[in-house]
Amino acid sequence: MKSREKVYMDCEDGLLAICGPRVGKTTSLAVPMICEAPGSVLATSNKRDIVDLPRAIRAKRGRVWVFDPQGISGEPPTWYWDMIGYINSAERAMEIATVFMDCKPGGGDATNAGFFREMGRNLLAGLFLAASRSGAGIDAVRDWLADQSDQTPLRILRESGDMGLERYLRGIYQTNPQQRDGYFGEASSFANVFLFDEITDWIRPSPGREAFDIEAFVRSGCQLIPGQVRRPQTLFMLSAENSAKECPQYITALTVAVTRTAETIAATLPHGRLDVPLYAVLDEAANVCRWGALPKMYSHYGSRGIVLATILQSYAQGRNVWGKESMDAMWSAATTKCYGGGSSEVEFLRSLSQLVGEFWTQHVSVSTSAHSPGVSSSRQVSKEDIFSAADLAAIPRGYMVMLASGEEPLLVNTVPYWSRPYGGEVGQKPARRLNPIPVVEAEVDGGAGPVSFTPREGIRIGQP
Repeated sequence: MKSREKVYMDCEDGLLAICGPRVGKTTSLAVPMICEAPGSVLATSNKRDIVDLPRAIRAKRGRVWVFDPQGISGEPPTWYWDMIGYINSAERAMEIATVFMDCKPGGGDATNAGFFREMGRNLLAGLFLAASRSGAGIDAVRDWLADQSDQTPLRILRESGDMGLERYLRGIYQTNPQQRDGYFGEASSFANVFLFDEITDWIRPSPGREAFDIEAFVRSGCQLIPGQVRRPQTLFMLSAENSAKECPQYITALTVAVTRTAETIAATLPHGRLDVPLYAVLDEAANVCRWGALPKMYSHYGSRGIVLATILQSYAQGRNVWGKESMDAMWSAATTKCYGGGSSEVEFLRSLSQLVGEFWTQHVSVSTSAHSPGVSSSRQVSKEDIFSAADLAAIPRGYMVMLASGEEPLLVNTVPYWSRPYGGEVGQKPARRLNPIPVVEAEVDGGAGPVSFTPREGIRIGQP
């Protein structure tokens, strides 16, 4: 059925979008979601347009922070996030150390390689917590990794009463030198970003620069406080891959810190959820935000008022980062799935074709015979795919297949930011293509009539 109904994503939904390069994922998904989010927003990308386009609109509502260690947008380090200060428990130390491990590809599946990776992760967790307990900061972690004979971290953890990690760390320090070298080597490779002072300055406390307060960031836009006007803040985080200075460790660690803090705040509020949703728009997540636990978060973050929107260039990209089972689980758990074209992955496209479904079609055959007068005809009814894998591979820019829980599949026209009411307030519209694709009304196959969603405080992602 054809219709021109607007389609909204509910504020309890989790979005997973597969959109190839140059199909409009930033202009039609990421930027509108950031501009229209009612509460605080964190957004990641490897390009500066995620900052430049929605910044003016978000700045009218509240404070804008740009975490740009590589200088992608030219943002000066006028503030810092004290990562070591955030690590105030063994649990947080282990989680952030795991982030650093997850952000380093490789290691293979061999038992020995996996063992050394885990030991390197555990060593890094112990050093993180020791640096936090002593107030020594991130530079101490770098120094301890460079000097295996310095057992200061053991003394610090003993004095702070963190005996669990202390015993674990002691075992590492007391193992044979060759094996210990392997553990320290793994931990150092996870933390290779420490080599660059200009990058690490963004997570190192410094006089004259403002500290980023995560709790204040979340509460500013996601908690209703009587007598106070909400001023939702925005956090943009940038990192470019394929660079010696790429820093997905810092981007991912800050993402984890913000969402975990939001979880804690939500637990103190009525019904265990944020009053106003926090939006996490993770554009280029496979390159910038390699959070190993992200697939698991889709199962419950919506009920806590934390909206996850993960945007990938391909399904295979997600499998490379999270593994086949975890990527499949994330795709299954996402209550809103979008495919914007640009994929040539046959397995994924066939699977998507099956999800879109089939329709009944009638074929009429007409025949004649030289031995008898007249014409005979036969009719055959069969099922065919609504979209074949080839059809899905060829979806033009401006269209998106959308699968939402409890609804029939939709083919929607995307609505870029410049076609929305606030379009004039956003950064400059991209240059016009030489051969623009004509915009025509999309068709929704099947169903008794127009399909639409009843929005609460949702984000419009397109119109069928």
